[in-house]
Amino acid sequence: MGPLSARLLMERGRPKSDRLGRIRSLDLSGLKLLSEHLDPKLLSRLTQLQELDLSNNQLEMLPANLGLSHLRILRCANNQLGDVTALCQFPELEELSLEGNPFLTVSDNLKVSFLLPKLRKVNGKDASSTSSQVENLNRELTSRVTAHWEKFMASLSPEEAEKARADFVTSAVRDVRYGPESLSEFTQWRVRMISEELVASGRTQVHEAVVVLARLQWSPTELAYFSLSTCPDEGIVLCGDEEGNVWIYDVRHILAQQPPLPATPQAPTQILTWPQPRALSQTVTKTMVNTVVANPTFTYLTALTDSNIVAIWKRH
Repeated sequence: MGPLSARLLMERGRPKSDRLGRIRSLDLSGLKLLSEHLDPKLLSRLTQLQELDLSNNQLEMLPANLGLSHLRILRCANNQLGDVTALCQFPELEELSLEGNPFLTVSDNLKVSFLLPKLRKVNGKDASSTSSQVENLNRELTSRVTAHWEKFMASLSPEEAEKARADFVTSAVRDVRYGPESLSEFTQWRVRMISEELVASGRTQVHEAVVVLARLQWSPTELAYFSLSTCPDEGIVLCGDEEGNVWIYDVRHILAQQPPLPATPQAPTQILTWPQPRALSQTVTKTMVNTVVANPTFTYLTALTDSNIVAIWKRH
């Protein structure tokens, strides 16, 4: 397949029209397209396009300036994509398919969730749990980079600080760590972005008092962690640990009336454990819960581990 033509787009577009600007859905799957075949000048004429199928081609990347600002559904399954950052040009995207791209990683899935805030489905599955995980990661990384920035700048004189701003990004990427090694590509990517934003703003940090409502007793592990989630309507806080367990805390009494901060951390209401987990007929140990979520009424909860084991508990 050579470069795309306006005639081909009209043949494969819906509704049928002799004007590219009226096409809302376009199927370009299975054409052996290469990345260089996606001509931004031509595709940008599809001003009303909402659905695009690029599956089963040979794309290694997406051009960064396709001009499809109304796109809501994008299918890129079974290609050779190795980077997802160009997806940020589709801010209205709600559904995305990336299955069968062998070079994409777990970190790329997190990047997708960060870059596309309106995304509802990825590979046909609900994207809310990944979005929640990314929000927690982003919140913690922003906090850590900001703390690193304050410490970094405090050690320098005003003259040195101005010259050393460029060094801060390198320092942050090297020194700020969070989460399991499997997500290091994503965390370093975000750390770099946050650091560059701080340097560009040149802002000084304003300290605000933090009101601590409670301290929660948790695993004694020294690992950094991010699997915290909540059921706001039920007053429940959930957190996994490095052993595959789920810790449950009932904080309704704190939400109803703020008590004095107790001297000792609040113990969990319950710790959910499971039988020895197995994957591919092999015993799995030290499996870390990456995500734990419950439905709004807290009748069941689901935990996903870094070994791709899913545990589901039903409340009786």
